[in-house]
Amino acid sequence: MLVERQLLRENITFSVAKEKDVNILHQLSYRSRRDEFFKFINERRSLAAKLAAHHLGVPPKACHAVEIDNWMSGSFNLCVLVTIKGFKPVIIRFPLPYRVGEGPFPGNSDEKVKCEAGAYAWLQQECPLVPIPKLYGFALSTGQCELHPYLIIEYMEEGEMLSVSMQDQYDRKELRKNLFRDLSKIMLSLSRVPLPKIGSFVIDDSGFLRLTNRPLTFMLQDLENENIPVDMPRDRTFASVDSYVNSLLVCHDNRLTYQPNGISSGGDCVSQMTALALMRTIRPEYFDSRLNHGPFFFSLTDIHASNILVDENWNIKSIIDLEWAAALPVEFIGTPLWLTQESIDCINAEKYDQIRQEFMGIFIEEEKHCPADHAIQRASTMQKSWEQGIFWYVAGLESPTGLHSIFYKRLQPLYDKKHAQNTDFLLMACEYWRRNAMDFIRSRMKDKKAYDERLREAFEEH
Repeated sequence: MLVERQLLRENITFSVAKEKDVNILHQLSYRSRRDEFFKFINERRSLAAKLAAHHLGVPPKACHAVEIDNWMSGSFNLCVLVTIKGFKPVIIRFPLPYRVGEGPFPGNSDEKVKCEAGAYAWLQQECPLVPIPKLYGFALSTGQCELHPYLIIEYMEEGEMLSVSMQDQYDRKELRKNLFRDLSKIMLSLSRVPLPKIGSFVIDDSGFLRLTNRPLTFMLQDLENENIPVDMPRDRTFASVDSYVNSLLVCHDNRLTYQPNGISSGGDCVSQMTALALMRTIRPEYFDSRLNHGPFFFSLTDIHASNILVDENWNIKSIIDLEWAAALPVEFIGTPLWLTQESIDCINAEKYDQIRQEFMGIFIEEEKHCPADHAIQRASTMQKSWEQGIFWYVAGLESPTGLHSIFYKRLQPLYDKKHAQNTDFLLMACEYWRRNAMDFIRSRMKDKKAYDERLREAFEEH
């Protein structure tokens, strides 16, 4: 008999799991691995408090790491609050090893911490008006730390997460105006300083801030967490847009190649192969060759409603999560995808454009008061991105599971709409994604069958 199984935040049945385009078999291990990691940290709460005291220069007895019931956990991090007598509380923030690919790719937790520390340091140095928590310290597994790699940051007590009130109050234009104004100021401040290459900042072993890490965005460690290679070493930075975009497309190639349930059928495999082949073909239309070698701009790629603290009038009080920050091409700077509170592959373009125009009106006004150290007009670049489909091309590049639907819904119709329904065209085009395409399709179908069998076994009552 088949029974329900537990994911991190919900139960799931076999019939639902089988239709998911993510690797549910892998995700079924998350809950036990989370419990194991939380137990490890909980048994060392006194050590966590001592480490906080060390970084802050206060007596260890003044610090107390709160009990496990009061911990905060997101998709990629565990946050443990430490209260301190005579001092503001702080957060010890641990990357979740079972979510960042620490098992198959040892050192990913260290990399994530180093890049977040680098983001804090760069923002405090170059954008002091952007409201972020204070970074007090960090530690890596390569040091004398007996805990997991961590950051110690200021606990922000003022404001509440935008996501708390967004659902009920998003129709209030005066609130949106305040939010969009502050968000525009932050985006303009981040893109004020031109950077020489694509990558992520880190604080090196000598304490210097360096732009020497691969651009650590969500997609990389999400794929690596499922043991999917991304062919992007940690010390790889990019001097051109072309090389970076090509590298991102390789990530999508590898997802299709290595994810056990990367396809749902032979036809789906053909469709995905064609999409990837054509994404390469049309790429030159979406990136300005004059900007191929920069300048590049710092971007917080994980700004969303749960990472923004606001007051009752939706003035931004703090951005509380700096993970997945990187210096990226200017085409990657766009209006937030969450403006209509819809997932990327379900966005209603007309509805999104209405609120996008509202955002852009405010952004244009703010740009007049935010001089930059370069000649690029960011508002006009963002407008061009929307009008020419660059917005959707980049959104597809950044979404492991969304590229396929974005390509056929947003990009392919800009060329010949009939091709998407033309089986002969799809079969012909997919042959140019890689040699021996039909052998690849047959191999992937075998992998999917084996995955479904293992998945069914995982849902059988024992």
